[in-house]
Amino acid sequence: MRLNLTHRTLLKRLSSGPRSMLEMTHSATDNNAVSYHYAKYLPELERFGYVINHQEKWHLTEYGRMEMNRAISGAAMRIENGSVKEIYDGKELRRNVFRRGCYDFLKYPSRFGDNLFYHKGVQA
Repeated sequence: MRLNLTHRTLLKRLSSGPRSMLEMTHSATDNNAVSYHYAKYLPELERFGYVINHQEKWHLTEYGRMEMNRAISGAAMRIENGSVKEIYDGKELRRNVFRRGCYDFLKYPSRFGDNLFYHKGVQA
């Protein structure tokens, strides 16, 4: 089973200790829309062995704790879209005059408090 964000949120909430369904759905939560779906997702997590329901309290299993930690560390991994082999030169950041007067604002200073500051490379 692939854990989505709601599954991970549930596992994280259970990592601080067992909770009843009432505590899961009616306590202060970051996202009340998610708490509405706890009744749906908790039995699903129980079916896969991440949590157990014992005496009307939901507990995080060791397997669920390991999966939660794996999911968190997997989310922090670097994601690359394609590969880059050449050196980046930043062409799109160079000043290209497409329109006459588009860089005229650089001639005027910016006001910060009571002080005027000219842009870098511009003489007063």
